[in-house]
Amino acid sequence: MQYMKQLDSLRAFAVLGVLFHHYVAWMLKPVPPFKSYISTGGMGVDLFFVLSGFLISSILMKYKVELDGGDKKISHYLAKFYIRRTLRIFPIYYLTLIVALLLSIDNVRGYIMWHFFYATNFIIAHKDSWILPVGHFWSLAVEEQFYLLWPLVILLVPRKRLFPAIVLTMMVSPVFRIVCGIVHAKTQYGSIMVLGNMDLFASGAVLAYIRVYGDLQSQQTQTYFNICLIAGGFFCIGSLLLDSLGIGIGNSVGVFLRTFEGFFFSAIIFRASRGFKGIAGKCLEAKPLVYIGKISYGIYLYHLFVPLVLSWFATRLGVSLPGSMFGIFFVNTAGTILLASLSWHVIEKPISIFKDKMKASSNTKEEPVGLLLVE
Repeated sequence: MQYMKQLDSLRAFAVLGVLFHHYVAWMLKPVPPFKSYISTGGMGVDLFFVLSGFLISSILMKYKVELDGGDKKISHYLAKFYIRRTLRIFPIYYLTLIVALLLSIDNVRGYIMWHFFYATNFIIAHKDSWILPVGHFWSLAVEEQFYLLWPLVILLVPRKRLFPAIVLTMMVSPVFRIVCGIVHAKTQYGSIMVLGNMDLFASGAVLAYIRVYGDLQSQQTQTYFNICLIAGGFFCIGSLLLDSLGIGIGNSVGVFLRTFEGFFFSAIIFRASRGFKGIAGKCLEAKPLVYIGKISYGIYLYHLFVPLVLSWFATRLGVSLPGSMFGIFFVNTAGTILLASLSWHVIEKPISIFKDKMKASSNTKEEPVGLLLVE
């Protein structure tokens, strides 16, 4: 797989949207007639899921091509996939859990086994509470559950039935969200379970399927993603605008918002994977954005802990942290990027180099460092 630099910048926009939502969005006062602001955090996470669906599915489908060619057994590719994912996501995740546990940070010790087994989304649904500052672990749990399930779908489903299986998976999510809205009306259950997000992952998987088995240059492909861009963008912008105005669109329509977000984001990713040109291309290839995207996993993992750390240091040093919206965002964002950068260079990058050495020793061609959302 060729390294796609602009996808790193898309990850940067996604994680910066999350930081803005969690750090300062609560301080904003909507300007009439608007009654609320669009959740940049929710959209950022959804973009992450579509990106992950595309990149993970691309790798698995490459494995499937080799598997169908009779190269090796399915157990080889499953082991290969799970080992590489484990090396990428486990080290700093469990290190963060250990540090948070030792510091007795709220909602870590009491729910440690849920976090340990990547089941934070289940305990959030059960408690009907975001259990801050570890509430964002729900999306990491969804990612991990996706990693456990999706390789079996891609590698076990026959090639001729793979595309229908992906489409069927996409259709399951809104139905699941409708059912959950009826059964668990007072919770976020439908939106934080892996089945409630499979339409986002599957939107990325459709792009991966076309990339591996189809023709990205064909007129049919261009038409499909143009429709995704226009229809998805129109539905998403319209729904979010109505919601900001306080005009409810009802569960029967609202449950499809994330599905259309998947269409819209997959169209953006399609163009970024081929490379935007002009001003958009230069922006998406700007080194600061690319770098933030590269370390985005650490940024997302650490970002709700950083304000606690900064507050602790400020109290003991006798200094005051900024109280303005801009100051809060700047200080917390700078601290998070600094911590994530340190994590990348000291822990994550050496492990990635180790993975590359494993790749070289097995004499197989793998994805380059920094390609994946959560590799």
